[in-house]
Amino acid sequence: MSEEKMENHIPHGRGPITLSLLCPDQGGVLEETRNLEGFSVCSAVQIVVDLFCSGVGRDAAIRILDVIRDGKL
Repeated sequence: MSEEKMENHIPHGRGPITLSLLCPDQGGVLEETRNLEGFSVCSAVQIVVDLFCSGVGRDAAIRILDVIRDGKL
Protein backbone atom coordinates (compact mmCIF):
# COMPACT_ATOMS: atom_id res chain seq x y z
CA MET A 1 0.00 0.00 0.00
CA SER A 2 1.41 3.43 -0.89
CA GLU A 3 2.05 6.06 1.78
CA GLU A 4 -0.82 8.18 0.42
CA LYS A 5 -3.27 5.28 0.62
CA MET A 6 -2.00 4.39 4.11
CA GLU A 7 -2.57 8.01 5.20
CA ASN A 8 -6.25 7.68 4.31
CA HIS A 9 -6.67 4.62 6.58
CA ILE A 10 -5.16 6.13 9.73
CA PRO A 11 -7.54 8.09 11.99
CA HIS A 12 -6.35 11.61 12.69
CA GLY A 13 -6.25 13.04 16.20
CA ARG A 14 -6.07 16.59 17.48
CA GLY A 15 -2.34 16.86 18.04
CA PRO A 16 0.93 15.82 16.48
CA ILE A 17 1.85 12.17 16.72
CA THR A 18 4.77 10.23 15.32
CA LEU A 19 3.84 7.01 13.58
CA SER A 20 6.56 4.66 12.39
CA LEU A 21 5.63 1.95 9.92
CA LEU A 22 8.30 -0.72 9.98
CA CYS A 23 9.21 -3.33 7.38
CA PRO A 24 10.49 -6.63 8.76
CA ASP A 25 14.10 -7.50 8.09
CA GLN A 26 13.31 -11.21 8.59
CA GLY A 27 10.26 -13.21 7.55
CA GLY A 28 9.98 -14.88 10.97
CA VAL A 29 8.88 -11.58 12.48
CA LEU A 30 5.53 -11.98 10.75
CA GLU A 31 4.77 -15.54 11.90
CA GLU A 32 2.39 -14.37 14.65
CA THR A 33 0.86 -11.57 12.60
CA ARG A 34 -2.91 -11.24 12.54
CA ASN A 35 -5.23 -9.12 10.42
CA LEU A 36 -7.07 -6.32 12.24
CA GLU A 37 -9.34 -3.97 10.31
CA GLY A 38 -7.32 -4.38 7.13
CA PHE A 39 -3.91 -3.99 8.77
CA SER A 40 -1.35 -6.68 9.58
CA VAL A 41 -0.55 -6.45 13.30
CA CYS A 42 2.44 -8.18 14.86
CA SER A 43 2.47 -9.86 18.25
CA ALA A 44 2.75 -7.91 21.51
CA VAL A 45 6.20 -9.39 22.14
CA GLN A 46 7.38 -8.14 18.74
CA ILE A 47 6.18 -4.65 19.67
CA VAL A 48 8.24 -4.84 22.87
CA VAL A 49 11.32 -5.88 20.89
CA ASP A 50 10.82 -3.12 18.31
CA LEU A 51 10.29 -0.44 20.97
CA PHE A 52 13.32 -1.53 22.97
CA CYS A 53 15.56 -1.72 19.90
CA SER A 54 14.41 1.64 18.53
CA GLY A 55 16.43 3.44 21.19
CA VAL A 56 13.57 5.77 22.13
CA GLY A 57 10.99 3.29 23.38
CA ARG A 58 12.84 1.55 26.21
CA ASP A 59 10.48 2.73 28.95
CA ALA A 60 7.39 1.92 26.89
CA ALA A 61 8.81 -1.54 26.11
CA ILE A 62 9.34 -2.25 29.81
CA ARG A 63 5.80 -1.12 30.66
CA ILE A 64 4.22 -3.26 27.93
CA LEU A 65 6.33 -6.24 29.01
CA ASP A 66 5.02 -5.82 32.58
CA VAL A 67 1.43 -5.82 31.24
CA ILE A 68 2.15 -9.01 29.26
CA ARG A 69 3.68 -10.70 32.33
CA ASP A 70 0.65 -9.75 34.44
CA GLY A 71 -1.61 -11.42 31.87
CA LYS A 72 -3.48 -8.22 31.09
CA LEU A 73 -2.65 -8.27 27.38
